[in-house]
Formats: sequence, C-alpha cells, structure tokens
Amino acid sequence: MKIVPLVFIAACMLNDNYSLSDNRQGLAAERNILHNDTVSRLVPADIGAFENQPQHVDTTFGAWHMSIEQFYHGHEHLDTCGIGAQRYAIYASRITISKDGRPVIKDFVVSPQSFMAEHSVGQTELTVGPLYFSPTTCYAYASCCEYGTDDCTTRILAFTPSYPVCQYPHDDVMDGDLSTEASFISEFLALCMHELSLPEQSRQSVDEILQAYCSPALQARLADGNMLGNMLWGNGRPSWKWLETTTFESVGTINNMHKIAMRFQKLPDSTQVTRYFYLECPEQHYGVMHLTDIKP
Repeated sequence: MKIVPLVFIAACMLNDNYSLSDNRQGLAAERNILHNDTVSRLVPADIGAFENQPQHVDTTFGAWHMSIEQFYHGHEHLDTCGIGAQRYAIYASRITISKDGRPVIKDFVVSPQSFMAEHSVGQTELTVGPLYFSPTTCYAYASCCEYGTDDCTTRILAFTPSYPVCQYPHDDVMDGDLSTEASFISEFLALCMHELSLPEQSRQSVDEILQAYCSPALQARLADGNMLGNMLWGNGRPSWKWLETTTFESVGTINNMHKIAMRFQKLPDSTQVTRYFYLECPEQHYGVMHLTDIKP
C-alpha cells in the first residue's frame, strides 16, 4: 500500500539494539552501516509554551503496526519574522514497528542531526511519517528542512524483519518544474532496489510495487524480478552505491507523457549508464501518475 509520495538512494544503518544473523554479516559490511543517533528524552517544564506541540502517529495496515512519536530533545527555534518572537520546538521522532504482533524495531530515533551537516539544528524542522507497506517491509519517510526555505533533505527508511534498517535519501533535482515526477520515479527505484536486495525476495512484494507505480503493459514487462533488475540497472547484481551518482533530466513532454533521463555510474569502473522513463502525469498532477515505459 502506498501512503504518500517521497524518496531515494541507499545506505543501511543499524539501531543499537539491532543484530544481524551471521549469514548477513557480509551484506551488512558492504552497505556502510551507521548507528542511529542516541538522543536523550528531555522534556522542558514549559513545553506548553511552544507554538507546536509533539505529535503521535499510530498506523495499522494489514499485519503491520507503526508508531511514530515526536519528542523534545533540547533544541528549539525562535521565529522573529512576525509580530513578536515565537518559540518552536525542534522535535526528534521515535519509530516503533511490529508485524503480526511481533516487534520489528523499538524506539528507533530519527533526529535533525541525522540529516543536517550544513545547518544548525536550531534552524531545522523534521517531519517523519508512514510511506508504504509491502508484505516484506514497512517504509517511512523522514524530511528535514531549513526553516522558511525549500532546502530539505528527505529519506526513505526501510524496516524489514531480521534485516538492517536501510535509508534511501531522496533526490528531486531536475531541470524545469518536475520535482513531483522525480519524486515518483525515485520512490519507485528505492522500493525496487530494497526489495530486490533482500536475501529472500518476495514476488508478491515486487508485483504489488509494479501495480502501484506502473501501467499494466509495463507491469507485464517487469513481472520477472531478474528482468526488473536488468532493465533498470543492466546485467549483474545492482548496487545501492550506484544510486548515489544518479541525476535526472527532463527530456520533453508530449500529451501529458514526460520523458525523463536517469543517469548513473555503475561501480566499480564508473561506467556511465542512461535509462529513459516515460511517465504519464495527468494535468496539474490530479489523478494517479504511472510509468508507462523504461528504455536504455
């Protein structure tokens, strides 16, 4: 099930309480695992004085249950643009997930420090929410923005039982005004990359993603998981590291059909690869977008 659009690129990270089975240590080492932030649970006596209060999102879909709880961790923003200064808390979020009543992850912390290398924590705001649920994985999005600007860093977080937590930073940089379309394609790529990278791939999960993002004709062409990998990334086992080099470019629009070029480097020899995505987008973004074709 798709909740909202957003996405991109991969690095896997582990919560401090998360462990891998021995047969996945090699894959874990390949994916540049990071430990998430440890953030104290500070609660100021005057939290009610903030203009924004902490929110709690509780979502159930099928076998999945996701809880996302904002909490204050000692940072705030003072807005002096209006009449009088206003105080805004900068919240971090704890993510707790279970499947079929069994814990998948507990109190996984996402904070502004996870995202913002260029800006002060006191100049940012963080939004975390549910994104997509597949039979194998629960996906969330996390977006951290500099206050009062569109300067944002957005990532998808993928939570798969008995597997490291993976993050796919979003990249919607395109020429022209096609950020919505870029986000849609990026989301599709991130979900495909994650599902195809699992040691035990789920055909049902892949088929559901294709149904959510692709036209019936393209679904039929991509129905084979191996075909999906080859068509998008060429022969050989795809690597999330390739996505770090990805750029998008608008090629043209005819009858609501956007042709978008995706370019990336295939490591280790940095071979340049280009794929063309054909995306049908209803006028003014109303209705449901879908990919109609992918070509070399």
